Amino acid sequence: MKNKHVFIIKIHHRARSKIICIIIFSIITLSLASCVLIYPSFTSQERKIVNPFEDAKTVVYKSLNGDLTDTIHFYKYEIDTFKIRHLERGYYNEIVLRVRYEIAKGSYHKRLLQPDNKQPDDFILFSKSSGSNSLKQIEFLELVFNEDYIDNILSSQDSIFVFGLENTCYRGGNINEGIKSFVFDLHRGVLSFVDKKGVEWIANSASQISQ
Repeated sequence: MKNKHVFIIKIHHRARSKIICIIIFSIITLSLASCVLIYPSFTSQERKIVNPFEDAKTVVYKSLNGDLTDTIHFYKYEIDTFKIRHLERGYYNEIVLRVRYEIAKGSYHKRLLQPDNKQPDDFILFSKSSGSNSLKQIEFLELVFNEDYIDNILSSQDSIFVFGLENTCYRGGNINEGIKSFVFDLHRGVLSFVDKKGVEWIANSASQISQ
């Protein structure tokens, strides 16, 4: 009976030692990963698309076929960095570049469903990680464009581009009335858009707002 208790104690001791070894190994791995991994960065070519949003601003768009208007808030661009240190998710650093926007109350176009967190939508969302993963996405009034199309835009020498329905990777439905295209200027932002009826909406006025 005594030998049995001794055997059980030895098993518990081995299990505890194994757990301690795993914890020590994890700590060492995390420490090494923190030392070795560096943060990726965005090129000047990639960053030029957020130039119109060095300051937050509100833009009023007016339909050329009536008195309908949209008031849209564009927020100042943000750059955030994250450290991911997780046994399952992996070990990497991530950098995120984004411009958020929000359709003001009283606008003709509106979201059908509002998210629970009530955060503004991402107009421009770029991310890079030290693990070589990347994301580029632009979304405006439910027209969504992916990395391939955006890279073509960024490599161009032009400064004004038309983002059209035919080039989207996805068209969302969380809006009362979708659009066909919008015009984007690397110096001024969204200049105009065309609704599903073919009517153009022009930026009537813009004002800087503080955040």
